[in-house]
Amino acid sequence: MRDNDKGFTLLEVLAAAMLLTLIFALVLRFSHQGMLAFADAKSRTDISQNVLISFREMEKQIRDSEAFLFPPPGSSSNQLWLKQGPTVLKILHIPPNQLRLEKNLGQNPIAYGINQITFTVSDNGKTVEIVVGTTETGSVEKVYRGAVTLRR
Repeated sequence: MRDNDKGFTLLEVLAAAMLLTLIFALVLRFSHQGMLAFADAKSRTDISQNVLISFREMEKQIRDSEAFLFPPPGSSSNQLWLKQGPTVLKILHIPPNQLRLEKNLGQNPIAYGINQITFTVSDNGKTVEIVVGTTETGSVEKVYRGAVTLRR
């Protein structure tokens, strides 16, 4: 620039614009990565909470039951049938990714994000081991295990 000129040359304006564009692109890239990481963490947390809630609900129903009707003692299945007085309660895994708790003919989903579930009734017929696998991408990412014993 000359001393008596006011303003910027075209080259200075283009250099400033390129610099600002570069800074904006970097900020946008990092904020996008942060948003993706947040969404992934939220999804994983939601699935973990769903599984824990379903475990609590299954535990409550199992403890209040009189007997396991299916699977037979010493075997495994993706379904668990419980005898509660005159009622048969069914806990089963129904794709896509829904764990359902069925009482009579009503269906109430209690958890989402479950890829697999296995109920294994002990040889004495009093305890059931529950294994739940969660997924986000089609393959099992995390496995939760728990055992519940009948109160009666």
